Amino acid sequence: MSENCAAEIPKKRPGRPRKKPSFLQPTSGGILQAPQDARNSVEFTYQHPAEIKRIVNLFKAYNTINLELEFAKNQFTISGKDYTNRVTIIAAVNCRYVSSYYCAEPCCVSVKRDKFEIALAPLEKSHSQITICINRHGNTTLCIVLHDTLYNSDDQFEIESPQLTQISETPSKNFDDATYPVRFVISGAHLKNKIKDLKYSVRDFSIQKQGNEPLRICMHELSRFAYSGIYTDPDKIHLESSIADCDIFVSVVPLSYIRPLTSPSLTEDLIIAADSQRKMIVRTGLGRLALEADDYAIQLTVAIDVLTSEQAARYESPAAASAAPQETAIAAPQSESVTKKEESSGKTQQTDDLVDEDDADDED
Repeated sequence: MSENCAAEIPKKRPGRPRKKPSFLQPTSGGILQAPQDARNSVEFTYQHPAEIKRIVNLFKAYNTINLELEFAKNQFTISGKDYTNRVTIIAAVNCRYVSSYYCAEPCCVSVKRDKFEIALAPLEKSHSQITICINRHGNTTLCIVLHDTLYNSDDQFEIESPQLTQISETPSKNFDDATYPVRFVISGAHLKNKIKDLKYSVRDFSIQKQGNEPLRICMHELSRFAYSGIYTDPDKIHLESSIADCDIFVSVVPLSYIRPLTSPSLTEDLIIAADSQRKMIVRTGLGRLALEADDYAIQLTVAIDVLTSEQAARYESPAAASAAPQETAIAAPQSESVTKKEESSGKTQQTDDLVDEDDADDED
């Protein structure tokens, strides 16, 4: 009898149990017709303030200086560029799924990222919601309030006289990747492990494909070192490709622009759309609404400038790489200056610190 009972009890698998993802439930508040405080022209209240902090941390990883807070009738958007102006980050919040949202007229507020970061510094697990509002009585004031459930208290931070401009009803920032020749889905944790294993041996990140050949994700260095991940099953990565049989496709961006997106604090999957001439588009989401559907309260888009066609042409094609001897696989471009590499190394270190902080949070 005891032997049968012991056989029915499953053995504990090694390692830490996988966390169950939490899903947002649509709230009854949503978009309001009138503000809760009559002095406010804009009110945004969200029930998961930690996700707003994750977005700000992503801007920090890209060394963004200014944040653009764009308030439309049904959407709140946080956007900005990295320190090189080659990366555009957009976080669009669908205000139907927030605690409450009111906007008298579409407007845009520009604030320093470090000031916004200071306002979120007191954020703890006991904080249940964040409120961002604009008061236009007298001097225009941007107010950020964190509500603490434990003591039923509010931590309030005010930025007086921010740069305020009126905008059109349609969101001004949008990237359409419907006509891109290559689109696929891959896990951010998968890319993080590949990058972590290679340490600092690589500088550039490229997506390569030739006709019906498998998709390749490659990482290169100034020397002749190169790594290639070959994905032979297109269904596993939900690959959509319009590359002709005789065409060779290469899209290259600096690896330091991809590294922040592999942070564990973001969602598991990354949707990547690539083109040899246009920006590489990476999409992900925060605040999943349901287990069955890939629908999120916050849509995160990162648009990255690709290297020029002359630089990309110096990478060998996948077919040539497989046919060539092992020591000549996919040589990286030699014309890039070493000074530029050294200049970006300090920025790359900061993105690694963000990833390390997220790992520590997961262990807690």
